[in-house]
Amino acid sequence: MEKIKILLVDDHQIIREGVKIMITDESDIDFIGCASNGKQALELVKLHEPDLVISDISMPDMTGIELTEKIKSRRKRHSAKTRYQQRNAA
Repeated sequence: MEKIKILLVDDHQIIREGVKIMITDESDIDFIGCASNGKQALELVKLHEPDLVISDISMPDMTGIELTEKIKSRRKRHSAKTRYQQRNAA
């Protein structure tokens, strides 16, 4: 079985480290790396051609939505799914 290549994009280091810890031990996942912003992510996408990009939506300079649109425009085969959860400020 071929491993799923995953790239993680988030501007918060603690999130990147936590998610990396959770998925790197999975036998069917090839964790190809982390990016802290959209520009880095685009470079890694071009270099590694991941099967899945897990991205934060709220990032400075380029949002996760903008990143997804750029990835989709450059790739022939793609599928984009989003999950957005907003926390109420209390």
